[in-house]
Amino acid sequence: MASFYNSRDWIEVFKPFLGGLCIGMLALLITLSLLTRTPFRMNFSGLFWWIWVRGIGLPMLLAIPIIFIACVRNPSPYSRILEIAAYLSGVAVLYNAWYGITQTPRILVYRIFISPIIWIGTIGLIAWLLDRGLDWGGASRYLVLAISILLPFGISLLALVYINNGHYLTWIVSAALAITTSFLVFLDSRG
Repeated sequence: MASFYNSRDWIEVFKPFLGGLCIGMLALLITLSLLTRTPFRMNFSGLFWWIWVRGIGLPMLLAIPIIFIACVRNPSPYSRILEIAAYLSGVAVLYNAWYGITQTPRILVYRIFISPIIWIGTIGLIAWLLDRGLDWGGASRYLVLAISILLPFGISLLALVYINNGHYLTWIVSAALAITTSFLVFLDSRG
């Protein structure tokens, strides 16, 4: 990461961030169309669907393949973690702004405090995984891509834990996710 500051220009981070905002706008448009046309049910699958569409699931499902293809088409000998994180941050900023201003009873603390922490952890982990996938070839590359796509499904379960009065567990898991992935990204010094 330190080599990024010495060898690259900030515009190289701003462009992927703007690309992430565009991906986020597309994901938000799909989210809004799904939320207005899909009836909401209070069973497990209905709650999970609602959380997955409104939370981290749908935008990551759309963003990860687009970002991966963009990075594969433009190979680099440097670590791509910062570029991938910039893309994902653009999606996260847009989604968290929308999610922060929408009305959701009972999960105000989750929406304002825990959701951004989960996004930080997810961005770090997915950026780290995709960077590894870009370095590897063959089947392991696509295995990492599949893990990255499936990861937001599991992370979406944290909101269900929170809704079912697992407040402390949600805080602990989201903080551990953010700290662990920040540590992974910090240790990446292939720059």
